[in-house]
Amino acid sequence: ARPTSQAGLPSVVNTRLLVSGAFFGAQSFLPLMLTTRGVALEVAGLVITLGSVGWMGGSWLQARRWLRVSRDQIIVAGAACVAAGIGLLAVAGWLGGTGLVLSGLGSVLAGLGMGLQSSSTALATMQLSPEAEIGRNTSSLQVGETTGNALFAGAAGTIFAALNPVAAGHVTFGWVMTAVALVAGAGVLTARAIGHVANHSLREA
Repeated sequence: ARPTSQAGLPSVVNTRLLVSGAFFGAQSFLPLMLTTRGVALEVAGLVITLGSVGWMGGSWLQARRWLRVSRDQIIVAGAACVAAGIGLLAVAGWLGGTGLVLSGLGSVLAGLGMGLQSSSTALATMQLSPEAEIGRNTSSLQVGETTGNALFAGAAGTIFAALNPVAAGHVTFGWVMTAVALVAGAGVLTARAIGHVANHSLREA
């Protein structure tokens, strides 16, 4: 299984980089999108909190023994949830209005995906690593996540800075959320390239 492990690890790290970067890029601008449309700060904060609740739910779900799917499938599902959730935020951005309902749904769904993929990519990294390289590879995973967060939050900020002075609000936020949704979509593709990773949470037959 060594060649498979070597092939899978880069995809695990890239998935964490892309999906986490897209999530935090979207979350960085979600409160601003809502408050500039007249949503109270407390309500905008509640929408962000819904994402945390979704994250907690995803973290709980991925560890259930009755969830009889492989670890790589959980990662793919998590990445897909993040992409779909940010897609809803993009729709809310383009439609204008408060976008409160779509934003709430998108935040929960994206948070659910983060709970599924964040824990699972950590477990997959450890499972795919030779014992002597677990520390180095888990550090690479964390560096990848931090790099993705900085890179894509910064890219979203660049798009916002370029469009905000010259475009309507729904155009600005529409493009910001669409851009990070595309990044999350790329994360789904890298997740599919990981290859089979056993789910050790399953109850032994």
